[in-house]
Amino acid sequence: GAGVIGLEIGSVWARLGADVTIVEFTDNVLNGFDQDVCKETQKSMQKQGLKFMLSSKVTAAKAGKDNVVLEIEGKNGTEKMTADKLLVAVGRKANTDKLGLENIGVKTDQHGRIEVDSHYQTIAKNI
Repeated sequence: GAGVIGLEIGSVWARLGADVTIVEFTDNVLNGFDQDVCKETQKSMQKQGLKFMLSSKVTAAKAGKDNVVLEIEGKNGTEKMTADKLLVAVGRKANTDKLGLENIGVKTDQHGRIEVDSHYQTIAKNI
């Protein structure tokens, strides 16, 4: 993925001499960031040699003895890519379900993220 972690690790591998292709489900890098930042980041990464497959998703991966064969579904249909290594960087998820937040008045949304107001404060007093 073309989030912060995927771009960071990809740029390290590229600087070490690897050919890096980042497959991203959304249509831009750093989804959720300011669009100007996204465009400039992608340009900078492309200058480092990283390649991007945006609006694409890996639908299958089969590990061989010395490589991995990926099936990628994108704008132009499905294609196969062979790689020496595969790094999966697919985001993060809230890990709040066992903290007992409901016992202290902190509410979470359906994804487990803590609900906050416009000042990034919870609705629970003093938290």
